Amino acid sequence: MLCELTQIHAFESGNKRTAFLTTKKFILENKGKFTIPDTASNVKVMIGVREKYYTYDELKEWIKYGKIKRFER
Repeated sequence: MLCELTQIHAFESGNKRTAFLTTKKFILENKGKFTIPDTASNVKVMIGVREKYYTYDELKEWIKYGKIKRFER
């Protein structure tokens, strides 16, 4: 969900924010934990998601544990 909503550019703006919040809501509604804070460094992660910098496994780990390698171009 996170990757697809970020990468399909469904909206003129706000794709990364929409993907982040939708994923968060989905996980919390299904009794999961989502502890990733809404910070500038995590906005950069979302840019990395858009640019397919991260693997699905890395993103799963990020959502699960809140840690991921820094996005670099």
